[in-house]
Amino acid sequence: MSYFRTEDFLDKAMESVSTESLRCLEAFRELCRLLSDGKAEHRELMPQTAIENEQGRFRVWCGNLGAVQEGYSSLDYRLRESVVMHSNIVKLLKQLLGNIRESIEVISGRRLPFEQQMRPQDMSDDESDSEANTDLELVMRLTNIVGIMKDLYKLSFKIRNPNFKSTPLRLSLYQEIDPESKVDIFEAFAKSDLQHVEELVKLSRTGRDAPDGWVDYLTPRLAAANTLRRKHFKYWERHARKLAGHLPQTSRTKARLGVGTQLGTRGKETTDTQTQMEREAEKSMPKTLLSQTEASRYEATLDDRTERGSVASYASTALDIEGKSVELPRPPSAALQGKEFICPYCLVLCPARHGWGKSWRVHVLHDLQAYLCTYEDCPQPNQLYRSRRHWVSHEDSTHRRYWRCHEHPDVLYQSAVGLRSHYHQAHAHELTEEQMNPFVELSTICVPDARSTCPTCFALGPFPMGITNHLANHLERVSVFALPRSVVEAEHSARGSNPSRRVGHRSVDSGLFLIRIA
Repeated sequence: MSYFRTEDFLDKAMESVSTESLRCLEAFRELCRLLSDGKAEHRELMPQTAIENEQGRFRVWCGNLGAVQEGYSSLDYRLRESVVMHSNIVKLLKQLLGNIRESIEVISGRRLPFEQQMRPQDMSDDESDSEANTDLELVMRLTNIVGIMKDLYKLSFKIRNPNFKSTPLRLSLYQEIDPESKVDIFEAFAKSDLQHVEELVKLSRTGRDAPDGWVDYLTPRLAAANTLRRKHFKYWERHARKLAGHLPQTSRTKARLGVGTQLGTRGKETTDTQTQMEREAEKSMPKTLLSQTEASRYEATLDDRTERGSVASYASTALDIEGKSVELPRPPSAALQGKEFICPYCLVLCPARHGWGKSWRVHVLHDLQAYLCTYEDCPQPNQLYRSRRHWVSHEDSTHRRYWRCHEHPDVLYQSAVGLRSHYHQAHAHELTEEQMNPFVELSTICVPDARSTCPTCFALGPFPMGITNHLANHLERVSVFALPRSVVEAEHSARGSNPSRRVGHRSVDSGLFLIRIA
């Protein structure tokens, strides 16, 4: 009798994703070479373009997750505490490798396909003809390869879900030094960002006077936020290039996919004959030595939250005082075609559903981290928030939080100390000191935003959809100026539209984000 041993399971699960991925890449190359030089009857059953398509998708999968990396930036390291996920990926990679190698055996002539091998003597001619039409091995292998790739992509969407992208604390200190002037490029952007926000805010305040004693704390905060967003985009691009840095070079193929956005040029669409998915991975390879990057740990508990997440819960459209929303760039063409795509901003591989309607709007605003605190005395004035829900939660808990006695609900206290003092004065005979603690903790409330004047444009309420919605529109409108302009211009140039008019780029060419690789 055999017994299940946990040690055996762990040993199997800890097989290297990197090793299996490299084997699959090599097998894909060999299969493509054999198809190119092989028999026409084989290419009819297993089209070369179809295999090159899946090869390109696999290279993008590897590059986006760091599957062939080693050390702290590897997918193996990221999944170090998720044995089940790691085991599932290794299992799929082994299945993929097996199907590719069996295809190589047939196409190379080392063995006959199943349908041409010896059949049982008692099989009728009708059964033979039926199986010959439905059980052709190369057709079956291609179907398996496509299915396994779909499963790998589904797992990648969970592992690198952009809704849970973390922002390293060191990012605020990130620098990009110009090799000639030795000046931090972000310092130049900080000046132009301040100028742009000052112009935008001044325009929004036209015809309105500032409140008495007003100190404009919000304009420099908004400008600094845009400079920080630029650092985010640059950091994410650098991170993506590192993850793809160990992909082996492959020969160019002739398949055309139209899927995703190239990491190297952030959105520039080319027309050469190389498979576009493969181009994305090759463009992402660094041409200089990059510092080591550390992969974040995969959190399995996030899967359910991802599946249950509601777009409408935090993406209702924010409108300005005239009822207009902020226009955002359109999604990549691949998303509009119903294909998975690499987001040109966060450079994360995304399912097609993220590129449609409100989901795309949520995704872009999430990448922008479009929201920040609008109160002057905030202890975290430069903290960016990825959703309106998180932003409102911060303002509620930090600036609109009060304490209230359940027996005297008409009086609000601005601190727990005030409520405790009330308990001592009015309820000392009812509560002991120990009993007061849970009462104080349970007596907090958050009140609606009662500000009657918008701190950005000085408009007076009431606002049609509330001041929170009105402020969200201001924050979104300011944040889009930080989008990598090379992406926006490439997308709209391909469609013959004007990106400056659509997303508010009025000055400063963000040339920093256009990476040229010799």
